Amino acid sequence: MLNNLQVLRAVAAYAVVLYHAQPFIERLHPLPFHSHLGAAGVDIFFVISGFIMVYASDRSHCGPAAFWRDRLIRILPLYWITTFAIIAVSSVGFSPSGLHNWDGSDLLTSLFLLPNIRLDGVSEPILSPAWTLIYEAFFYFFFGLFLLSGRISRATTILSVVFLSFWFMGVVFKPQSFVIEYYTNAILLEFALGCLLGLLYLKSRALDLPTEQH
Repeated sequence: MLNNLQVLRAVAAYAVVLYHAQPFIERLHPLPFHSHLGAAGVDIFFVISGFIMVYASDRSHCGPAAFWRDRLIRILPLYWITTFAIIAVSSVGFSPSGLHNWDGSDLLTSLFLLPNIRLDGVSEPILSPAWTLIYEAFFYFFFGLFLLSGRISRATTILSVVFLSFWFMGVVFKPQSFVIEYYTNAILLEFALGCLLGLLYLKSRALDLPTEQH
């Protein structure tokens, strides 16, 4: 099962790379069509993320503090280095990730993975692809918080209900606030789906149902 997940991750990564490469390819040779199918690689990553968090947390039995610490160590150092590298390159006249103008508020919201509309009007962090990390961080916060319930199954159930509620409120109330709109996006349901799949996998192992060997 987990080997298959690694393959699926690779497929998703290649899909995203090809999606972003299309504009550059078209400059060299016009393509007969422009597909948005590669963007689905991000959705696959989010589902896998939910699955992995349930699987890993069941094995480690860690609490919220340890969970959050591990996530921060894995993400922030390299992300911060890359963000400052983007700023350094932009200061000498280049515009990586479409970065043209930014201010202190943009930097702070980017570093701490908060949704924000930049000074140049772009609704992305300074490192543009990090918009996915904003959703990941939001998911990690709630997943870690619900680990206080003491059981992975309970944490997964609560998270699924909460994320479904966020999405439902977004659909019903159609918030005008950019931040609230961000955090009521249907993307949240992909994390919940991954968590539920992870829980089903753990249940199948506990019941000794046929599953693929590691």
